[in-house]
Amino acid sequence: MVQALPKNATLCDVRSTLPHPETFIRRVLGMMVEAKKLNGEVVVRLGIIGTGQAPNYRLEDGSERPFMAIDGATHRPCPDGEAFDTSENWSSNVMTEDEVKNLIGEIRPFKART
Repeated sequence: MVQALPKNATLCDVRSTLPHPETFIRRVLGMMVEAKKLNGEVVVRLGIIGTGQAPNYRLEDGSERPFMAIDGATHRPCPDGEAFDTSENWSSNVMTEDEVKNLIGEIRPFKART
């Protein structure tokens, strides 16, 4: 498969390629929140192979040590070994939980009270 995403891609970069950006990013955030309960601070790193419509992503601890890879199409964990793959298949950038929350806030349409 041809690399279609930039080497430094984050969720900000793929939100326009996601069929349902708010739903996808909310599910990523949900996985981060659950992982935080067991692992402390968590960051997310995207897989950069593919078109960006359902990118795999990897959860890492605050020191950017990977502990879980997630299938972007199902939001289920990939086989254990995939999380520790240090190949060029993963973005060089990560996003924190707060950055992901802020991105969801940017995506959601603001509705003024009447």
